[in-house]
Amino acid sequence: MSTLSRPFFVVAGLAFSLPAVANDDVRCGMISHRASALVECLNPHDSPGPYAPPPLSFLIEQDASGVTAVLDNGITVDVDLESDGSLAYAVDGHPSDVTAVEDVLDANLSVEEQAAVSEALQPASLTTATDELVLILGE
Repeated sequence: MSTLSRPFFVVAGLAFSLPAVANDDVRCGMISHRASALVECLNPHDSPGPYAPPPLSFLIEQDASGVTAVLDNGITVDVDLESDGSLAYAVDGHPSDVTAVEDVLDANLSVEEQAAVSEALQPASLTTATDELVLILGE
């Protein structure tokens, strides 16, 4: 871990820093570039030093057909818009349903993290599928 007092991230030549967390609230920052967005959240229980846990990151790629979200642990969640206007869900490339997507997110992100990611991701939403992911995270 660097000696900076606040985490600092650089993505595709763009940079942002997250505000310090003074309480148990999860705070997220987002950087977006075209159809990509990176949401990163501070761990409210982080302590300075070399053994501090890493911040949560949530990478999304969106296009007209849908959105793919990649969690820190490499799990991918896809929400795709079908030609009939319905939504199709997948986890790690395997067709799933909305319940399976919710279960994966619940198993990997706390309720507070999901709400904070949803809030940060919402302004970057370009598609109906991303809106659905924001809604799933925010529930």
